[in-house]
Amino acid sequence: MPDNIIFFDGVCNLCNRLVIFIIQRDHHHIFKFAPLQSSIATEMGLFQKGTNSGSILFYSNHQLYQKSIAILRICRLLPFPWPLLFGFIIVPRFIRDSVYNFVARNRYNSFGKKRQCMVPSKDIEDRFLN
Repeated sequence: MPDNIIFFDGVCNLCNRLVIFIIQRDHHHIFKFAPLQSSIATEMGLFQKGTNSGSILFYSNHQLYQKSIAILRICRLLPFPWPLLFGFIIVPRFIRDSVYNFVARNRYNSFGKKRQCMVPSKDIEDRFLN
């Protein structure tokens, strides 16, 4: 199993934009990506049809991070200035996760939803698992 896997909701427009944002800044290709709807996510028990497993999960160093801590750990590995956002770790988790939950709960209404998962282009397909 590779390290630094970002699992994302493949039909969520916000999540897809975040993936593109990360790819554009990840010049050293440290991240791999997999939709939550993929077989690897299903094998790991991360997604079951009809449930909301959250929009972004981050697997790193044999640990799975969820919600705000997943986002902060991803930012920490991006080039400057994005690691500065890791400073929000001092905000109590219940506050960070409340904001995360609000965005996650409203992401389809605010940003829309695709009918199927994003199909990566040839130049980035090696960054995607499955």
